[in-house]
Amino acid sequence: MYQDMSNKNNKSRKGFTLVEIAMSMVIFGVVVIMLSLPVYTGLNLLVDDSSIVKANNLAKAYIRDLEDKWKIQMNYDTAELIEVDSAYTNNGKYTVNVAVEDIQTDEDNIVIVRRIKVTYKNQKEEVLTDIFYDFNRPDAMEGS
Repeated sequence: MYQDMSNKNNKSRKGFTLVEIAMSMVIFGVVVIMLSLPVYTGLNLLVDDSSIVKANNLAKAYIRDLEDKWKIQMNYDTAELIEVDSAYTNNGKYTVNVAVEDIQTDEDNIVIVRRIKVTYKNQKEEVLTDIFYDFNRPDAMEGS
């Protein structure tokens, strides 16, 4: 019995107290949170960047298709645009706005240079890409 009592007072016992374990868990949790925030932010930036790249590629595809259409002078002269369908909106993921502006005309008031502005926005209405492209009027013999 005397020996058991002396073991209780002995401070050299092995093991951790409940307070030490709780403090180490708190410190571990703080470290995990501090390390996970940059990873979370990095993943969000990666998703945003991939949306921007996708929107840029779709805008360029629209401009290429419009360039093919406007090789025919009649289509150019009427400023007839291509319909913005699901192929250009990534199945409705993006909002697309296409604007036409006449940049230069000749002495007969015929449009020689026409500018297209293609704007892509995400579902939060944030602009992902805003591309301008100038088209020259095709010759009457081209595309006929």
